[in-house]
Amino acid sequence: MIGIKEILEKESGMYSGTNEEGNNVIVLREKGCGFTIMEETHHGWFECVDYNEDGVCEGIRYEK
Repeated sequence: MIGIKEILEKESGMYSGTNEEGNNVIVLREKGCGFTIMEETHHGWFECVDYNEDGVCEGIRYEK
C-alpha cells in the first residue's frame, strides 16, 4: 500500500490499484491542493477521503 508521503510526491493525475482485500482504489491527486482516496466498499459505493496538501484528512464522504 502506498503511503501519504508517496502520494504527495506524485504529479497531478488519477492513479488506481487494489487494496489488500482486492477492492478498487483510486487516488485523485491535485498538486498544490491535496488528494482524495476513493476506496470501493460495496455495491458500487466508494468511501472518499479528502486530504489537504499537508496530508491532513479534511473529510470523508460516500459516492456511488
